[in-house]
Amino acid sequence: EFFQRHTFYSAELAPDGRRVAMSIGSATHPARLAVLDLETMKPTVVAAFDELGIGRFRWVNDKRLVFDLATYREARRDIRQAPGLFAVDADGENFRQLVQTNAAWLKAPPMGREPLPWNVFLLDSVGRQEGSEVFVVSPKQFGGNTKVDYIELMRLDTLTGQAEPVEAPQHADQWLLDTRGELRMVV
Repeated sequence: EFFQRHTFYSAELAPDGRRVAMSIGSATHPARLAVLDLETMKPTVVAAFDELGIGRFRWVNDKRLVFDLATYREARRDIRQAPGLFAVDADGENFRQLVQTNAAWLKAPPMGREPLPWNVFLLDSVGRQEGSEVFVVSPKQFGGNTKVDYIELMRLDTLTGQAEPVEAPQHADQWLLDTRGELRMVV
């Protein structure tokens, strides 16, 4: 039993307190993203993949979630893939791939907008949870060298896939946003 897949990984309450998003799995399926309506107590699976499970997830607002992928066949330190970034509504509608993953090509982006490159990652700081935007970071280089020169902070719309840079100090590696989505502190 120690080495079997978990049936429950984690959960997060929606900002309005009406739903709970949770990562659930089984002996035959990797982790899936489900939303439990606390009024009806009815769960709905909103994202599931054959080979990969749901990794980290977060509420974007009361009705939308963002998540990345993970594999549970390898130890976390042995994973050699980009987790990608995806968004979906709490009812399973409006699925969108936001960031590429080298594990699999999952769905064509609507309206021809390509997902962002594989090396864009969800920022740990939450910020405001009213619109359809999240904050992501991407390592950048000057002049084609191979080392990371700075990390760019960007605001990413989970409905359109449009990303815009946020004015921030270039040599920061940690960012803290307030509940209005304003950058307040960098390290």
